[in-house]
Amino acid sequence: MPRRPPAADPFAFPYRADRPEWSLVPADHPALHRATDPVGGPDPRLDRLLDRLLRVCEAAPGVGIAAPQVGVALRVAIVWPPAADDGRDEEAPAERPAPIELVDPEIVETEGEVVWAAEACLSLPVLRGLEVHRPRRIVVRAADRRGRVRTLEATGFVAEIFAHEIDHLDGILYPERAESLEYDPEHRPHYPAAS
Repeated sequence: MPRRPPAADPFAFPYRADRPEWSLVPADHPALHRATDPVGGPDPRLDRLLDRLLRVCEAAPGVGIAAPQVGVALRVAIVWPPAADDGRDEEAPAERPAPIELVDPEIVETEGEVVWAAEACLSLPVLRGLEVHRPRRIVVRAADRRGRVRTLEATGFVAEIFAHEIDHLDGILYPERAESLEYDPEHRPHYPAAS
């Protein structure tokens, strides 16, 4: 009787040995364009995935990252709001807050709308989306790597980060929320529209 090949590991990273550990998958990678699968509960492999997401986000540098960006089609993301010296969030604290782990996040509530003058993504280098529609306020329920579920609320720029990362988990990239796109060699994401 022939042996059945082992089931694919949903936590596996699609990297060749010659690619840097902090690399992102290319923009046409299928994981970026389909809804992710739920993790379903605590899993020891989450540590490895979340740790890699943190390293990639820090190296980029970014304010958030989702598992599809490293080629893993699981409902896992990091939101890592900036400190005030970053210049992108007028309400940011002096010190950068701790990263927020999102395992199987779901949006519980949104309120209002903000049209951001520009938004960018680590997975789409040298592009900017113009007039990107995002919720003004967002409430998200998610677990951390230990399975502890909590409800998180954010407004303004941090709400934009939550919405952007959860869109990644649903196979949606920010150009679908933008009125138009432009080439941006500076790739400085997330400028709010002037009031």
